[in-house]
Amino acid sequence: MEIKFSNEFTDSTYIVTPILESQILSPINNNIVTKISSLNAPVENAYLILVITRPNNTDIIKWKISIDRVILTREFKPHIDISINNKYIQSVFIYDISKILRNDSYLKISYEGKNHIRIDTATLLSIYRYKGFHVYLDCIVDICKAENIQKSVENLARSFNPNNIRINTGLVAERITELSVSTSNSENITTYKLVPGFNIVELNISPEKIPAIINIGSKDELTRHIFTCTFLSYEQQPRLFINKIDINEDKLLLTISNIGDSLPDKSELVILRYGVPLQKIDIEPIKPGEKSDITVDTKAIGRYKNVVLRLIWYKAFKIYYDEKTIKLP
Repeated sequence: MEIKFSNEFTDSTYIVTPILESQILSPINNNIVTKISSLNAPVENAYLILVITRPNNTDIIKWKISIDRVILTREFKPHIDISINNKYIQSVFIYDISKILRNDSYLKISYEGKNHIRIDTATLLSIYRYKGFHVYLDCIVDICKAENIQKSVENLARSFNPNNIRINTGLVAERITELSVSTSNSENITTYKLVPGFNIVELNISPEKIPAIINIGSKDELTRHIFTCTFLSYEQQPRLFINKIDINEDKLLLTISNIGDSLPDKSELVILRYGVPLQKIDIEPIKPGEKSDITVDTKAIGRYKNVVLRLIWYKAFKIYYDEKTIKLP
């Protein structure tokens, strides 16, 4: 059995957030409460995918899933329920929570039964309003062995031409293993290391290379595919980088360029040593094709080797960075 859902959203962007992973419910620890930290932005759509592994002899007496005060279900009736082998069953619940998701909502799962069950993941797919960006979401939830899977990718967007295609595949592994991913129009094979529990593998495809077939293969027969979501999007992204560094006595002179297509929503420079922030400087937005000179007083930083200059910028609720390592005399 498989479940598909798709839709097109104009003036919107997306975020994939695993909000819960590898949590155990038992007769003693029978409640899980976790915070859903959604953004302070208008929600267009939101889907919750809850994945559970349980013994096949599990006797579930009570079951409840809720978000804040809204009860999604009081019965253990998964939308997909598949036997993995003679010992375990994989269950998936899928909910459209667009109308009930708020900033800082709480997901609560309550269980009463005689066995331990594992919540592999609660993953949130969120679509937020963002002017100038567009996205087409195409998802398939299908529990199957990940030994030899093929997924097709086509341009289904109707009102825009995508310039970015990202495929997110969710899998559950029982042990450390490897996953190989390739496309029908490329000889390159990408290998990913999977860890026990839930894993998300992300693949980017150039729009010029679709339609295409994605080939997914695991070396472990117990590894199973849960979902594959394809995001076809139109995005105008900034791309900042530090292209010049001069150290002059107590001054650090930097030139930062934007070779992207748009302004960042916000940008900042963080100076670190061994991962510890020493100083943070807000940077005025740099227009596409332009540069900005930044002067940093190094007296407050000190004379250190291996100082990291991390340039961070934000666009459409996502974070990007470029960094350089320097030595202060």
